[in-house]
Amino acid sequence: MRTALRQDPLIATIAIARYSTRPSPPPSQSLKLTPFTLSALAGVGAFFWSIWYNLKVRASYGNYPEPIAIKIRRGIYFTDTNPDQAQAVKAFVDAINMSREHGMHLLSNEVMAIYTELARMYVKIGAVPLAIDIYEQLKDRTLDWVDKHGALEGNLADRTRLLSRAGVYAVKLAELYTSPYAPDQVKVQENLVWAVTMTMKERARRAAEGVKEGEGPWQSDDEVGSQMEGKLRCVSDEMVRNIKTRKS
Repeated sequence: MRTALRQDPLIATIAIARYSTRPSPPPSQSLKLTPFTLSALAGVGAFFWSIWYNLKVRASYGNYPEPIAIKIRRGIYFTDTNPDQAQAVKAFVDAINMSREHGMHLLSNEVMAIYTELARMYVKIGAVPLAIDIYEQLKDRTLDWVDKHGALEGNLADRTRLLSRAGVYAVKLAELYTSPYAPDQVKVQENLVWAVTMTMKERARRAAEGVKEGEGPWQSDDEVGSQMEGKLRCVSDEMVRNIKTRKS
């Protein structure tokens, strides 16, 4: 376990947080978001929500070795059915360590999904700063891989996958930074601007160079709009409710 912690600073953060207590209620403060920012949250969220939805809904326990699947189910049980932060964290950390022992890549969809389940648990108990730490490091890891390895032969499909996933994490971070537990309008706008800029650059590159063999499609506005109209409305409404709560 100690070796695993030394190898993965993010797991070290998680393991230490296992012993933390539930955060105190947030101070009564208002994060004032401009209409442009709220509109951007909705617009950028439309593009990336389908990626997030596919990750959450289509993920199957069948993609994991059974010992890891058992740990994940245990973590979800202690998140949703019988809430127990310490037990949930232990189960998810065990699953992450076991995934390494089974040779699963750190940036595979399956391993990253374990991290996001842990982040979801932290959000659920109000430990939003811990969830932010997870998403920030996942975003950094995916972009670091894209920068160093994305252009190499045979890596184009993974480049598309991880670049899209970084966009998902950026939008999720923008949402979390509207939370009363960690309000930061600069971070909200920073993540939204990055996600929009990245999307525009990728579209412009593909328009200029054409889609390279093996890199796969980049979703269009029409595809996202047709899939996500109802889901996006729910997410946007929740963000607005959070902001109104802080103002009341």
